[in-house]
Amino acid sequence: MPLILSGFSTLKSKVEFDRVFSGHKEFSRNGVGIYFALLKNAPFRYGIVIPKRFGGAVERNKTRRQIKELIRLREKVPENVEIVICIYKSCQYLNFDLIKNTLYWALDIISRKAKKHLRESQFSLGSPI
Repeated sequence: MPLILSGFSTLKSKVEFDRVFSGHKEFSRNGVGIYFALLKNAPFRYGIVIPKRFGGAVERNKTRRQIKELIRLREKVPENVEIVICIYKSCQYLNFDLIKNTLYWALDIISRKAKKHLRESQFSLGSPI
């Protein structure tokens, strides 16, 4: 059976990451920091940052793969948003379910903020809601 990818694109360049970091919209929970930027007419994109002090390459890549899989399995992701997920060293000893709950909690909050942002931008343009 062939592997089906989610189709979500990732942030790759320093400029893309800096754009999200400069948005000053952030929160953290359970060793997972989330930075996000609300955009207009843009697909959902994400990037993952795991520092070297987190552990060896095997541990960092395992965590990165788990997060990618959680995003792939998520049924609803926010539209018009770019997200950077920062995994801190304190997250190293957390189990998979806690990371999953934290990430899904963050995506729910960002979805609500993105919908509110979209409504406000439509209202300011004078178009009907």
